[in-house]
Amino acid sequence: MELKEQSYMLAIEKYEGIKSAAEALHISPPALSVSLSNLESRIGARLFDRLGKRFIPTEIGKLYLKNAREMMRIREQYERELAQHKNGTAGTVRFGIHPRRTLNLLAPVLTEFAIKYPEVQVHPFEGSSPRMYELLFDGELDFIIVNYVNNDPHLKYLPLYQDKLVVVLSDSYSVAEQSVLLPNQTIPWIDLSHFNGERFILQKPDQSSRFFEEQAIAWSQAKPGQIFIIENMESACQMAAEGYGIAFTFEHYIRHFSYEKNITYYLAGDVNLAVNYYIVSRDGKFIPDYTHELIDIIKRYC
Repeated sequence: MELKEQSYMLAIEKYEGIKSAAEALHISPPALSVSLSNLESRIGARLFDRLGKRFIPTEIGKLYLKNAREMMRIREQYERELAQHKNGTAGTVRFGIHPRRTLNLLAPVLTEFAIKYPEVQVHPFEGSSPRMYELLFDGELDFIIVNYVNNDPHLKYLPLYQDKLVVVLSDSYSVAEQSVLLPNQTIPWIDLSHFNGERFILQKPDQSSRFFEEQAIAWSQAKPGQIFIIENMESACQMAAEGYGIAFTFEHYIRHFSYEKNITYYLAGDVNLAVNYYIVSRDGKFIPDYTHELIDIIKRYC
């Protein structure tokens, strides 16, 4: 099933130009330019506005590209089903995962999977939850691992594991007496209002962890003195270890975190609210056996 024309136009959209798109497609820029011109002549309308060196889709271009993505998705599903029926041992899996969650997870998972399916290519995409959902809807990812629920009815959610938000402190803070070990918990809980006026180290607003951090702060009615923003949660924990401020992470992460200076962890916010992680896929999308196997391995290691 050939969709060369559609793949060419989608590459121009992705790279916003002829040269970079041609390089990605392994064809010459003049050949790609001629293909675009011929298609626009056949349609009788421009698909892209030329703004300097950038190619921006017109309204007709957006309509074409929307349907081109759907055609590519159908082709991919056909090829997957065909491969599954032929032998089920070759193919490609593309999934999304938060960058911090790849540590101590991808290495054993991919190694075990490769032993059983050496001819299946695996392409993890590391990004934020909104971006992963976007790529999932566009058909560019087979499934994603997230802790943020999008209520679209065309999605399927497979529970993966539950986590808890924890606050990270330098051991210079003498707050042990203010903490409480709650029933069925292994980490003591502390009220974030004890740190009113302190510097709070938070993640960016588009990161799912930021939602849970703000939820805990609001629940405790804490009043940070200053907010410092950093994307990398591990760096935030290191800053907390140095005494730069109050950071947050998840209980699952602290099993593998280490730093030269001592730090202490406390549960924060409403401990009855678990942070739920899911494997999310599009409802009705064909999932080969090898993808199910990869998901099972991920569940086992999580």
